[in-house]
Amino acid sequence: FVSSNAHGDYDWESDEIHLKSSFPSLVEFYLTILHEIHHALQVKKYGVAKFMKKYNQANNLATHSGLDPYNNNKWEQKAENWAKEQYNRYFKRGSK
Repeated sequence: FVSSNAHGDYDWESDEIHLKSSFPSLVEFYLTILHEIHHALQVKKYGVAKFMKKYNQANNLATHSGLDPYNNNKWEQKAENWAKEQYNRYFKRGSK
C-alpha cells in the first residue's frame, strides 16, 4: 500500500495499491481496498499485458460510445460488484 492523491489505484507494474490518506467512512475504505484487490487478482489471472489490453479495449469502447471510460468500463464494474460481495460476506455477518 502506498499513499496517493487518487481515491484508489492499483499499479500492476509495481504490484502496489495506492490510496488517498483519508476516506469519509470505514466502509468506503474497505470497498476501495477490495476493489483494488480484485484488479490485482485479475492481473494475476490474465497477466499484465492481456489484462491491460482487455482493460483498454473496455475504456475505448465506453469512450467511443460517448460514455465515461471509468464508470462504464466492465472491468471497473466487475471490481466494484466483487468488492460489495466480499464486503457483505465478511463484514456484514452479524447484521442478518
